[in-house]
Amino acid sequence: MRFVLVNTLSHLFVFLALFFLSSQTNVLAQEKVNVNISGIDLRSLLTAKSPIVLEQSEIDEELKRISSALEALTHMSQMIADEHARTAMNAQIQVIKAKFKDLEAKLKQAPTIQVFQDSQVSTSAQNTEKKQVDSMVFSQIWGGVEQAQFDEDKVNLIRQNAKLYYFTTRQANLLIEAISFSQNRKEALIAIYPRLIDQDQADELFGLLDNEKDQKAIRQLLMKNR
Repeated sequence: MRFVLVNTLSHLFVFLALFFLSSQTNVLAQEKVNVNISGIDLRSLLTAKSPIVLEQSEIDEELKRISSALEALTHMSQMIADEHARTAMNAQIQVIKAKFKDLEAKLKQAPTIQVFQDSQVSTSAQNTEKKQVDSMVFSQIWGGVEQAQFDEDKVNLIRQNAKLYYFTTRQANLLIEAISFSQNRKEALIAIYPRLIDQDQADELFGLLDNEKDQKAIRQLLMKNR
């Protein structure tokens, strides 16, 4: 298990303020464990004002989500009709992207902690839990799909975000409905189906395909790979 050690006042606060980092944290039981800290000397560790431990994989996942949200926001900004407003929005987005890159680099350079505990409680159930994408991020994804001019671009957006998030059948329905042609809808359905948290409710998605033969074939393919 690997963790990242950051200074709350210098890094974490900015991360929270600018990028809406999830406030969920994992609380470790108050018991003795063996740890190995790398990337920081003892004096720096002892003088740190408010060091805090964060799970590295969660930070990496959050960074991916933020990056995806920024790309969706960039795409949506191009749809602003007023040139001055569009220019101002793009300038702000570039500032946020620059700060995000800087913060991402600092987090990668943060000290790491390895925890060794024979009696550690298994967290496999938590790691495999399927969590639905939050409403704000989904709105950005949906907006990007709606605004994309071509079906191929819509499918690519769905495919990219399906690698990062889990969706409900209703959310998948909204995304796929934004696609015009049945063949492209089929590609989007194949991409997003494995990331549904309620696959047992997915029958309505097959009805979005025009051809009954395609509906049957895709249903059999997806059910086989569940």
